[in-house]
Amino acid sequence: MSELWGAHIAPLSGGDPMNDEIDDRMLEGPALDVSLGEDGTLRATFVPREGEARPEAAHIFDCIVERGYGAFFIFPGAAESFAARVARADGPIIMDIGERRNGSLKVSVANDRMAASVAVSPAYGGRKMDRIDVLEALAGAGVVFGLLDDVIDRAVARCSEAFERVAVGQHAERGKDTQFLSLVPEMTGGRPKVNEHGYVDYRELDLFVTVPPGVPLMRRVPATTGADGMNVLGEVITAVPGRDHPFAPRFSGAEIDPADPNVLCSAIGGQPVLIARGVTVNPTLTLKNVDFSTGNVKFEGSVRVLEDVAVGMKIKATGDVIVGGMVDAAEIEAGGDVTVARGVIGHGELGASIPPPAAPGGSARSGSAASSAPPVSRRPSYYSFSRPRSVTPPPRTPTPRPAGPASSRSSSSFPRVTEPPRNAAKIRAGGMITARFVENAVLEAGTSIAILEAVKQSDVTAADQIVVGRDGAAKGHVVGGALRATESVKAVVLGSQGGVPTSIEVGVSPALKRQHADVEQQLLKLYASIDEIHREVAMVKAQPTGMSAAVERVVKLRIQRVHADIDRLEGERYELEGQLNRGMNARVVIGQRIYGDVILKIANATRAFQDETSGGIFRVDGDQVYLAVQ
Repeated sequence: MSELWGAHIAPLSGGDPMNDEIDDRMLEGPALDVSLGEDGTLRATFVPREGEARPEAAHIFDCIVERGYGAFFIFPGAAESFAARVARADGPIIMDIGERRNGSLKVSVANDRMAASVAVSPAYGGRKMDRIDVLEALAGAGVVFGLLDDVIDRAVARCSEAFERVAVGQHAERGKDTQFLSLVPEMTGGRPKVNEHGYVDYRELDLFVTVPPGVPLMRRVPATTGADGMNVLGEVITAVPGRDHPFAPRFSGAEIDPADPNVLCSAIGGQPVLIARGVTVNPTLTLKNVDFSTGNVKFEGSVRVLEDVAVGMKIKATGDVIVGGMVDAAEIEAGGDVTVARGVIGHGELGASIPPPAAPGGSARSGSAASSAPPVSRRPSYYSFSRPRSVTPPPRTPTPRPAGPASSRSSSSFPRVTEPPRNAAKIRAGGMITARFVENAVLEAGTSIAILEAVKQSDVTAADQIVVGRDGAAKGHVVGGALRATESVKAVVLGSQGGVPTSIEVGVSPALKRQHADVEQQLLKLYASIDEIHREVAMVKAQPTGMSAAVERVVKLRIQRVHADIDRLEGERYELEGQLNRGMNARVVIGQRIYGDVILKIANATRAFQDETSGGIFRVDGDQVYLAVQ
């Protein structure tokens, strides 16, 4: 500091320092001085001297430091204000410019009581806050759980005045629902694997897995009760227990392990097939062909046909159906997957029997969908999409889609409107359907459908996804008919240059939602009936005569029947909830092109394409179908 201002402290004597009475020692001391009052206030004094310069704000700060008060709190703007008064003063000036301040802290508890924070203010020449001060303040606010020692020490060291979270509660851990774990790692249900992008990978195809009797197939992990939590005030947060589910009531070919009631074992040798909450084991029937020499096939298990399924023949199996050749205007119904090495072809013009959905805005178009389509040959035309003569499709009247009967798989999600021709090929699978090409056929899959090359004039429905073609391949055309899936439809090209009416529909259908609500309502009634039975039993037992043994046996049988119905409906609800969840992010993926007279319906939104356009990924936003990625 400049020697102009002196170098010693001149304390003020009694009386109000703000009065006009000036202490003699002050007059004899340095022109500028800073002193500490008994109340902890810093006071600056200035006595003008003839021939001496007036101090500025910087000189005042220097004086504060030299007097040993550099750590004190200086009122904002006080030094500048004092310097301004000094500059125009004729006599001595005294002014409070700062004070000694102790450290302080604030405690804040979150509204949900799951966190607490503190803000530590620094000390200015006074006592600093320490860890004990913080702990006492937290205790005073009721915070007793989840203290973070390292954060407390850091907050005390920083003194940043910003709130830092120093206590965190422990959330309750919800109990886990019953889990059903497959004990056969390679078991895939005979379907191609799905890659990391969610699409079918044709290079990973496992058709069969067989097991001998006595092999563990599935383990049931019971539901857990969860773990209670605690908020920062030490209050317990009660955990929600998981939902407990038994094994499925029926599983052919498997039995519960006598040594462990939570393990299913194979009772016979054969192919294990995963079902909801269980496993079945199906033996496999192998035939060279299915024709007049074999008659229609109805088999409890899996069927493998080495060559073809002839016209008009029927196969019904509870397991998988594998066809090494062609399915020619035949019918296949499988509880598992259906794999056709070549094609599926019908001999009727199926496209004429599939009414399209109404165009956006409710505008109607009359006439048959087949009226604008080229003639359908009796042999596969998946390899040729030559341009027919140019025609303008006449207007046609849309046929409304009724809700139809509900089931737990694809038929409930997307009901068919009209019966197909008798000579159309028909395949229904509880699992996946895989084929090289499809023409004039009706396909329904409980999971996904994968077609290698083309789908023409067919009605195709899948509970999960439909994939036509491979990534980067030129083939993958969908021409005419209707495709429906819960999660997604993927193809290379939609429609044709001839304007063949083609419909794509993805998302959760209202019918599936109604079925889920109906199952929930039935379960509520059954649980209520169990309570009613127990109340009736209690009333009868309260009577002097009590309940006879015969009546008690009847009541037990009644309760057992109700519990069996509850188990069945719980299984249906479990499966329906899975389908509803899978349909939340429905999309249509077209690799190359969309031709005219194509309609996309995603959830409740519809978009009609009258002109040729590029493909892309289509999603829904509200009531609009939009191009998300091109």
